[in-house]
This record gives sequence, C-alpha cells and structure tokens, in this order.
Amino acid sequence: MAAADNIRILSVQGRTPFVSPRNFPAADSVLARLLAASTAESITVPGTGATKAAWVCLAATDDVFVSFATTATVPGDVTDGSACPLLSKYKGEHWFFCSGVTAISVISTGTPIVTASFYV
Repeated sequence: MAAADNIRILSVQGRTPFVSPRNFPAADSVLARLLAASTAESITVPGTGATKAAWVCLAATDDVFVSFATTATVPGDVTDGSACPLLSKYKGEHWFFCSGVTAISVISTGTPIVTASFYV
C-alpha cells in the first residue's frame, strides 16, 4: 500500500442521519470479507512503517461483533468484561484508530459482507 497524496487529516464531524461527509478522502486500501454464520474471519491491517494504516472505517450489511486483540466471538452472558462490541448496521460506518493493531477479527450470526477501508 502506497501513501496517497490525496489523503488529508481526518476530522471529527457531527453525525447527521442520511448525510455523508463531503469531500471524503479516498481510502488507501479497502478489504472485504463475506462472513459465514458464526464463523470469525480476520482482516489484516495493511502496510508497514510509514505506510501502515492508522485509521479504519468498518461497514457491514448486517450486525457484526469485532475484536482488535483476539478472535471475535458472538457474546452470550459475559460478566468478566471480555465481550466483543456490537457494530450495528443501523449506525452505518464505524471509525477506529488502528495504530498498533495487526489484525481485526469480525463475526456475525448472519452472513454479512464486511468492508474495511484503511487510511494512512
């Protein structure tokens, strides 16, 4: 993955339903996974050194659970604080700072398509 010249610093913007940001920067890399029901898949964060991705935008066609440290699981009753967070399809895309992360694990009870758009 090469550092793109058209990438600008990302800024936090207020969310307005059904309105996308204008002048959205092009992603350096977009990876996709078609999940099988209740089967975790790993998405490797691309790049090395100065070209290593620092931000990721995750989007899915159905609800997914995600982990940036271990293999994602569909949580049941979890009382020790280790449950994987839910990324709701109704909230659209989810932005994360992924510096220091080597892989992102995703899982769902359905069969969604998950996209991960990475930015240097």
